[in-house]
Amino acid sequence: VRGKAEHIVPVFGYQLLLLTKLLSSHPPLFIIITHYYHTRRQVMIMEYSNYGMAQLRSSGPVVLYRPNPSKQLLLYDMATSSSVLTFLKMHRYTVNIKNQTNTEFMSENGRLPVVIAEGSDKPMCGFKEVFRYVSRACNYVPSLLELAYMDWIETKFLEAEMYVCWCYEPILNDYTKNRYTFDLPWPISSFLYRRKRQEIQMSLGKRFNDFTDFLEKFNKFLDQLNKLIGNRPFCSNELSPSAINALIYGHANAILSTSIHPKLVEAIKWHKRIENFVQRIEVHYPS
Repeated sequence: VRGKAEHIVPVFGYQLLLLTKLLSSHPPLFIIITHYYHTRRQVMIMEYSNYGMAQLRSSGPVVLYRPNPSKQLLLYDMATSSSVLTFLKMHRYTVNIKNQTNTEFMSENGRLPVVIAEGSDKPMCGFKEVFRYVSRACNYVPSLLELAYMDWIETKFLEAEMYVCWCYEPILNDYTKNRYTFDLPWPISSFLYRRKRQEIQMSLGKRFNDFTDFLEKFNKFLDQLNKLIGNRPFCSNELSPSAINALIYGHANAILSTSIHPKLVEAIKWHKRIENFVQRIEVHYPS
């Protein structure tokens, strides 16, 4: 493990010792940090600041823009919107939700939801930008471990949700197409739909041999997530849930509540720690 750790990040002294201990005490950690390294190409060791995010007091109002949830919102955008909303609630932000059919075109990076803070005209698009905004607001510096877990969890869930929506033909035809083209005139709707489908199938379609292979890999991810949650009330801190908790809740709850495919719902429910975790977060921060 020590030899592998030395090739992940350039660390010295106690930092290398700390990383080695973490790798040996957290079974999925080597996979997560390796994933983070290869996707970001640059990893920095950062310490938690003395001012933790749990100390943040009630914050100003923000507006959360998302597509129409009953006719337009797709599974992965629903999951991210739920994660962002839960994270803002954890830090006592007053959130005004606005459903708009053109929300996707408001996003500067293509990610949803779009969040705008009171007194600002700068949109925050997607979970990571909202996380950075809240972190700056309370002078919080996330650790390498937290960033690695966040990146791993969000990437794996989004990969699964987008694959099901765009690469699994029954759901693509009955669910995705109708929602993605909602309120768009022809032929623009047809052109945008074909372009989006081709883009995602080119990037995700080759990662899985078929739907059975996808389910097997998704269940392996859930196995690791189940171990990460353990028997604690919250994933990373027993007293104050973090961004990691918001991500897990938002994505797992979206799969459970939409029931987009029974096999996905079964996979979540089979991992009892994840299912119980979702129920605990729902009690503390009802959607």
